[in-house]
Amino acid sequence: MQLFSTSLRMLLMMTLLTGVFYPLSLLLVANLTMPWKAQGSLIQRENEIVGSKFIGQKFSNEKYFWGRPSAVNYNTLPAGASNLGPTSAKLQKF
Repeated sequence: MQLFSTSLRMLLMMTLLTGVFYPLSLLLVANLTMPWKAQGSLIQRENEIVGSKFIGQKFSNEKYFWGRPSAVNYNTLPAGASNLGPTSAKLQKF
């Protein structure tokens, strides 16, 4: 019974440490040091959030490995997906 009690306390302590305190401390540090990035780099138009600067980027420069394929040509407004793989010729047309 002593082993069960010790294990349960350790589980609770590690859950609080790694699941609550550590993420909250990272969030606090990020918000204090770089608040624009920590909040998702949101783009506003006429006081309305319309998206994020980092969602839906198309990488075409040679220095990048390759970007994630997009079924909607990196347009974030009409959400869509397909079951096409990255080597699909049909997906390459998008």
